[in-house]
Amino acid sequence: MNHQTPPAHHLTQQPLYVRFSGAAVPGSRLARDRGFTLIELLTVIMLIGILGALSLQGFVLYKASAAFAVATSTLRDAQTALYAAQTAPNAVFPSIDASQRIQGALATVEGKEIFPSLLLPKSVDFAYAYDPTCVDSGCPYQARVEVRHQSGKKYWRWIRFGDGVEAKLEVPGAGYGS
Repeated sequence: MNHQTPPAHHLTQQPLYVRFSGAAVPGSRLARDRGFTLIELLTVIMLIGILGALSLQGFVLYKASAAFAVATSTLRDAQTALYAAQTAPNAVFPSIDASQRIQGALATVEGKEIFPSLLLPKSVDFAYAYDPTCVDSGCPYQARVEVRHQSGKKYWRWIRFGDGVEAKLEVPGAGYGS
């Protein structure tokens, strides 16, 4: 009798999935099911969740950075408007201490005189004070401006003393909306 031993590959157990060039081989389990395993689905969902969390964190950082840029630009515009108003001939300004959160031109008449061309952007708290009697270094300030954005993580405070010395301070702290 001729007894042949079967080849070694017939003695091993077949894998559950057989792939050939990305397509299922006829007769395999993958060819019958044509679906994804639970582990594959959970892996994809997990990766999407991780990427979403990373992008959301970046968005929050960019939003705070953009808010500070708006505050910086508003402060620069306020300084320019104040310098322009003070160089006008016969410029006399009243004392004022006010703030505004409304977009557009300043609401008070005094504010419009001191900052004539200033337009506030949306979501900005603009606090300002002016003391025309302050003409030396002994008084607390001649002009004070504080600019906060609703979404900011820090804000600007600018002070000009009576002797002309100025201080521009970047102050850590949340915006007025938090």
